[in-house]
Amino acid sequence: MNLVLTRHYEFDTMILRFNEKTVYRMGGKIMLFDMKDTEFSIVDVLKLERYENMNASTVCNGRPISVLSCRFSGSTEINVDGKILKPAVNQYFLCPAYTKYTQVYHTEELIAIHLEFSKNPPQKPEVIPCMLPEVRENFSKLYTYWSQKKPGYLYKCKSIVYNILYLLCKANQNDANIKIKKSMDYLYTNFRQTDFSIEKMIGLSYLSQAYFRRIFFKQYGCSIVDFVNRLRIEYAKSLLESKELRIKEIASMAGFKDEKYFSQVFKKLTGYTPTEYC
Repeated sequence: MNLVLTRHYEFDTMILRFNEKTVYRMGGKIMLFDMKDTEFSIVDVLKLERYENMNASTVCNGRPISVLSCRFSGSTEINVDGKILKPAVNQYFLCPAYTKYTQVYHTEELIAIHLEFSKNPPQKPEVIPCMLPEVRENFSKLYTYWSQKKPGYLYKCKSIVYNILYLLCKANQNDANIKIKKSMDYLYTNFRQTDFSIEKMIGLSYLSQAYFRRIFFKQYGCSIVDFVNRLRIEYAKSLLESKELRIKEIASMAGFKDEKYFSQVFKKLTGYTPTEYC
């Protein structure tokens, strides 16, 4: 990898260039990781904590910067030209410059990296799945270094951004992820539905149940049921924080058919009952 650093005074940042092509495609669309000889600068790194009522919304008319965000809690729905994207916890949202969208969100916490591309910018918004805890840790470190602005912070921040891109690429270009990609897309889109079907999810991969479950466990370190429950409980926590819904309603909105089972899972994963968490 050839790395060139150039001072970019307008944003008090440096432009970085890398001349190494990696392959990362989702749904046939060219992603950031496909770009060759890409140049970008970090404009800002923001931590957003939104504690709004249910279904708070915003409209973006196309800002001149790209954004790569990491969600730590909560949920959102982003409508881009009629396509609904639902980045969840352990997913990363890449929004290219000048993308127009409407967003409906609940209580949420995220860190967003604002990027300006001067060459080969990403073209289409994408949700990037990645369960590696190191990615979230790197977002947190990046925010700390950017906020403190100690001598040399620009170099450190750029190195962290490159590590984030490397980890996202690494997590999504192996054979196992390619085999189960359609299934994971279905999972992330539908895990909040009470009729979510593990059988349908596995069927999208055209793999046997036993083989799929082995691949899944190797990739994520848990069963499919445990993985889905974790996503549902993270979503339920954001609903509980709004303090506007009954436990039974929240259980159903998070995908649980049975309120008692929801409470058991919630207690197991958080150490609190839903009522105590409120």
